[in-house]
Amino acid sequence: MAMFGPSHSVPNPVISEDTLVAYNVETSVDRMGAAVADAELNYRAVYFPQDLQTLGLMLWGSKRSPMRRDRRLPIWAGHPQFRSGTAEFMLDADSWIGRLRSFDFSFGTRIHGNIAALLAGVPSLTIPHDSRTAELAEYHQLARYAPAREEFMTVAQLVEWFSADAMNRATRSNFERLRSFLHENGLESIFDPGQEQALRLYESTIQQNLPQEPVRCRWVGLDSQDRRALWRQRPRHLEPALRRGVTNRAARAIRRHHYERLRASSTLGNAAAGAGQDPPSAKSRDRG
Repeated sequence: MAMFGPSHSVPNPVISEDTLVAYNVETSVDRMGAAVADAELNYRAVYFPQDLQTLGLMLWGSKRSPMRRDRRLPIWAGHPQFRSGTAEFMLDADSWIGRLRSFDFSFGTRIHGNIAALLAGVPSLTIPHDSRTAELAEYHQLARYAPAREEFMTVAQLVEWFSADAMNRATRSNFERLRSFLHENGLESIFDPGQEQALRLYESTIQQNLPQEPVRCRWVGLDSQDRRALWRQRPRHLEPALRRGVTNRAARAIRRHHYERLRASSTLGNAAAGAGQDPPSAKSRDRG
C-alpha cells in the first residue's frame, strides 16, 4: 500500500451497465458465488486468478470437474471466463496494476488482488475468507464486507457498501509509520526529501520495462481431439506444484514414490539381465 507514497488515494465507485468489473477468488472456498454470477450477467467482468492450479487449467485444460462445489465460481473449465478466453493471469505486479487501471470496480477474497486494484486507483472491496485477510484489511482500513448470508449478493450491493474514506486516511498514517521505522534503522525511501532523482530513475526504469502479456486460456476454440493432445503435453513433473494442497510432506512423499519406482525398475532390470531376459517395459510395470 506504500508503493506510490503517502498521497495515494482511491475514489468511491460509480457504476453503470458498461462498468468494467474485476474480481478475484480464493478457489479453496465457496464464497461470492452470487456476486460472481451477477458480475458475469450484468457487467463487463474479468477474472484475475492468482493460484497455480488455475494457471495449469488455463495452459493445458483439465479433465476434472469440481464435485459438490459452487459452479458459479471460476474453478472449472466450463466457466464462462475460461470458455470465452476472458480470464487473465498476470505475471508481474507492474503489468497487473497497469491492467487494472482501466477498470471501474473490483472485488474479491484475495488480499493481493484487492491491493493491486487499490494501487491502480480502482475502488476494491475485500471479502475476507480467513483471519489473515481480515487482519490485513483491518490494519490498512480497506473497505471490507463480511455478510452473514451471500445467497443474494450483487455487485450493486458491494458498491453501495464500499467507502474509501477510512483507507485514504490510513494510507498516510501507515506510510509515515513505515518511513519512521526505516529512518530508525538508518534507511531512506525514495519519497524522502533529496531522493527526487532516485524516484524519477525508479519510475523511468519501470516504464522502460515492457509490460508482460497476461496468460489466457490456450485451449479456447480447440476441438476435443486437440484439447486432449494439449492435455497430454502438460509437464508431468510440475503437476505436484500445480495441484492444490501439496505440502512439503506430500512433496517428499511424491519424490520418495518416484525414487522407489526407479529403484524397483533398476533391480528388475539387473535381475532380468542376469537371467538373459529383457527388462520389463514401463507399461508392463504399470500394469503390475
